[in-house]
Amino acid sequence: MLEGVFAEAGCEGFLVAKRLGGPGAAVALAGDSPVALASVFKIAVALAFERLVAAGELDPATRVHLLPETRTPGPTGLSVCADPAELSARDLAYFMMSLSDNAATDALIDLVGLPRISAVLREIGLTQTVIPDRMADELDAVGAELGFADWRNLTRAQEGELGEAARAKSIDKAAIARSKPVDPDRGWRGTAREMAQLIEAIWLDRAGPPAACDRVRWLMSHQGKSRIAAAMPEGTRAWAKSGSLFGIWRNEAGVVKLPEGAPFVVAVFTRAHVPFARGGEIEVAIGKACRLAVDAVMAPA
Repeated sequence: MLEGVFAEAGCEGFLVAKRLGGPGAAVALAGDSPVALASVFKIAVALAFERLVAAGELDPATRVHLLPETRTPGPTGLSVCADPAELSARDLAYFMMSLSDNAATDALIDLVGLPRISAVLREIGLTQTVIPDRMADELDAVGAELGFADWRNLTRAQEGELGEAARAKSIDKAAIARSKPVDPDRGWRGTAREMAQLIEAIWLDRAGPPAACDRVRWLMSHQGKSRIAAAMPEGTRAWAKSGSLFGIWRNEAGVVKLPEGAPFVVAVFTRAHVPFARGGEIEVAIGKACRLAVDAVMAPA
């Protein structure tokens, strides 16, 4: 049934849903298959950051200066601001999780360090979740694979600044669909089951000090619109982090709590059959599939 929901919308689906901390098996669809995490990986960055803060190794009020010419590109937040900006590290974490701000994300990665983020993941037992690079490096890899010096030159070509031949090369959908961030074997990657495991560990204070886990939960409550709760009953609460990548991957992982029920962990990832096509239908399918999965978890054995 779940597979049909995704197929009808024009995508492949990967999903795990389970009662938070409770008995019963998870409902899963390709839960152990590799997926491209897109911005869902930012949950791990937030956790590693908050663990450092809780341990007293990093002052959350640390000021970080970001210049327009060196900030990581992106569609929101500091990534699109025109002027220099200075924020505290904790405010960068807020922008990363609420706006999915790429510039804020890389600034935090620079503070925390990729090795420490990887160590946190391994400590929790996530063996298939890999965060190999900063966001800027992943974006530059796309530019290089399409034949440009870096991401900024790729976007210049897409805007027509480098001529028609360069523009045509820069919007090659098939090449974009093969690029590193989109590839679940090369870029930010994991599985739906491991993302559900990470979130459950955060909610049960098993992913670090309770103060750190509580802060990550707070950050995940500020995303705004939630894909996993879209088809849930009115009054459902959601704590989540979504991610989208080049019109190919649309993902979200988090916790939903029904108005009069237990909380559920849900992690869902989708890969479009045709890049940049049927995005609205896939969004609807995510919500519908999550509702079906949660209903199946609640159903008596």
